[in-house]
Amino acid sequence: MKKQIWIPILIIAIVIVGLVIFLPKSKKQVDKEPIKIGAILPLTSKSASLGEDMQKAINLALENINKDKKIVEIFYEDEKCDGKEAVTAYQSLRLKNINIIIGAGCSPSTIAIAPLAEKDKVVVLSPASSADSISQAGDFIFRNHIFVSQKVKKLAEFANKKFNSVATIYDATNDAHVLGEMIFVKNFQGNVLARESFQKNALDFSTQITKIKEKKPMAIFIQALMPEASLIVKRLKELGVSAQILVGDALATDKVFIDAIENFSEGIIFVGSEFSRSTNPEFWDLYTERFGKNPNIYAAQAYDSLIILVDIIKRECKTGNSTCVKDSLYKVKNYLGVSGLTTFDENGDAIKTVAIKTIKNGQFVPYEE
Repeated sequence: MKKQIWIPILIIAIVIVGLVIFLPKSKKQVDKEPIKIGAILPLTSKSASLGEDMQKAINLALENINKDKKIVEIFYEDEKCDGKEAVTAYQSLRLKNINIIIGAGCSPSTIAIAPLAEKDKVVVLSPASSADSISQAGDFIFRNHIFVSQKVKKLAEFANKKFNSVATIYDATNDAHVLGEMIFVKNFQGNVLARESFQKNALDFSTQITKIKEKKPMAIFIQALMPEASLIVKRLKELGVSAQILVGDALATDKVFIDAIENFSEGIIFVGSEFSRSTNPEFWDLYTERFGKNPNIYAAQAYDSLIILVDIIKRECKTGNSTCVKDSLYKVKNYLGVSGLTTFDENGDAIKTVAIKTIKNGQFVPYEE
């Protein structure tokens, strides 16, 4: 009888010992599973250089994050600066059960995936999209970048003090650029002598520039990406247009743009963040040494985007729950990263300081009278 009593007691003891021995191992195995984060960037097409810069910066951040153990795994998808491609990229990441995404890079791509992400409760944090409409895209949609109206209003205010006439040329197939041109014209108090547009992938701008040249504006506002922006600048110079060139985007800090326009970059005025080497010399020098060129603001913001997300996951959302990450992003205030200070407002927009800059002796410097 006593023997029968001891048998179940022995079984219970064995079970308890087994739990003590094996449960910690299971937990360690779970801890070793890296958090999956997606990145939707323009890695091919006309905006590939910007996408590649952001990818390089994200990989630098990833090295820092995973230096002791693999905490995060990044899955890249190419959006080609195209809304349909971005949706395909988004769906590919969702098949991998990814619910946190850095991207998209281009505004049309972010706008295209935003409704899907909002419905699926997927956090989207773009390091480069500037279209104003993204502000109202949903609670799960964020951007770590200055939006169009911030930049263009600042440039228009500057132009009001310097010029009494301008002309504009812009990409009519990019919503952010259409809006940017409209805002510039609305806020410029002088005479707008010409407003010329072009279609996506245009190569010849002679017709538009000839019309602009005939009007003799004091300044020309360009709202475009690569390669169109560089082709426009070169054609302006080739046709002898001496008007001051204003660029409504941080594109002017892209080395590919500078190289493409060769010796025509001197004196171009643009608007962007206050990001420079002094913002974070360590990041600037590391990026420059590793990739042979200085980082632009898009790269810096991509780096910060990953660091911010991982910091939130480590401190507050250890399982990577997207709703938790979303709620925590709204609490980010005055985060000091490699791109400067970042605060997200109630719309998920980053609040950043906007500055007028110029290109002088091949360097990007604050504009001085």
